[in-house]
Amino acid sequence: MIANFFRFLTKLLLWCVVLIVLAFVWMRWAEPRLLTVTEAEVRSPVLPGMADGLRVAQITDTHFGFAYDAEDFARVVTKLNALSPHIVVFTGDLFEEYDKYPADDAAIIEALSAITAPHGKYAVLGNHDHGLGAAEDSIRILESGGFTVLSNESVTLSALGITLTGIDDCFFGQGGSFDPAVFSWDGFDLVLCHEPDLFTALAGQGLDLMLSGHTHGGQVRLPILGELILPYLGREYPMGSYSRAGADLFVSRGLGTSKLPLRFLCPPEIALITLKTA
Repeated sequence: MIANFFRFLTKLLLWCVVLIVLAFVWMRWAEPRLLTVTEAEVRSPVLPGMADGLRVAQITDTHFGFAYDAEDFARVVTKLNALSPHIVVFTGDLFEEYDKYPADDAAIIEALSAITAPHGKYAVLGNHDHGLGAAEDSIRILESGGFTVLSNESVTLSALGITLTGIDDCFFGQGGSFDPAVFSWDGFDLVLCHEPDLFTALAGQGLDLMLSGHTHGGQVRLPILGELILPYLGREYPMGSYSRAGADLFVSRGLGTSKLPLRFLCPPEIALITLKTA
C-alpha cells in the first residue's frame, strides 16, 4: 500500500517537472516568437474623407538586447510590410539596456529602413530609451531608419488632413511637461505616447486617438487572474482598445520583453488600426 503510494507520488512529481519544463520552454522560446496581427477600427465624425480607410500600423517595445535582436525584428518587418500600412508608428522602448547588451545598430537600421509607409514613419521614445542613457542613440537609429522622432511636437499630414502629435517619455524625458493647452486640437488628432495611463488626463482635451505601448500586456497573463505585473503608468489600460470622453486609445502588447524574457497568453503583436469616418 505504502509502496504504491510512493510510486504514484513519484510519477506525479515527474509529470509536474515535465509540465514545468514544457511551460518554461513555451514561455521562453515559443510564445515570444508567436507574432500576431491585431486589427482594430476607429470611427470618428471629424476624420476627413481623404483619410477614410487610412491604415496605421503600430509597433512598439522591441527592447533590443539579450532576448531580442535584429533577426527577430526582420521577421516583423516582413509581416508588417505585407499589411500595406499607410503610416507606421513606433511608440517607444527601442532597447532594453543599450550600454549593457550590445546591439547590431547597422542591422537594426537596415530593418527599420526596409519598412514601407507612403505617408511616413513616426516615433516617440520610451522610459528605457531615456532612463538607461540611450536617448541619443535611439533617436539616431530611428532617424537613420527613416522615422521622424517627435518630442512634445506635432506634424500636420496635409495630404490626409490629420495632425500627428508625439509625447515624450513621462519618466525620464520631457513628457511630464507636455501641455495640451498649447496645441491646436482642430480636426482629427492622432497622438503617440509611450505610457498609456496619460490617456485619463488627455481624453477630452481634443485628441481623437492615442496609441501607446509600455505595458507589454503584462507579458505573463493567467486565466481569470489576467496580467500579474504591470508597470507604473501602465496599470489603468493594460492592452487593447479603450474609449473615454469621446477619445479612443489602443495599447499594444509590443514585440519584445523586459526584465524576464517570458510571455504567456500574451503573444507579441503588430497592431493595425483602420480609421473610418463615422
